[in-house]
Amino acid sequence: MNTLFYTVKDGKIGSVSPGVFFYYAYVTVNSGSLTVVQSNDTNGFPYFDIQNGQAYVYSPSTCARLYTLSSRDGQASLNSIPAGTYIIGAKYDSGNVSGSPVPTPA
Repeated sequence: MNTLFYTVKDGKIGSVSPGVFFYYAYVTVNSGSLTVVQSNDTNGFPYFDIQNGQAYVYSPSTCARLYTLSSRDGQASLNSIPAGTYIIGAKYDSGNVSGSPVPTPA
């Protein structure tokens, strides 16, 4: 997904479609902790929240779910993970931007 559609009223974002989207990425982790954070968009678009309990670590060879990351304040983290290469999957809630100012460009 690379496009969101939203309504605008009084300079603020209204309803957003799709309401959720999924993001997957390969990551290489040193043993220790792992935190998933959305990067800042230079166009001023507000952050999307990771849905609570909807961020996972998968095996790249079997696609089996290995860990569930705990979610809070739009970020997901795991306190202990062995070193290796993994697939991170997160379900984002695009509806949390409703009521935010419309970015420029829209």
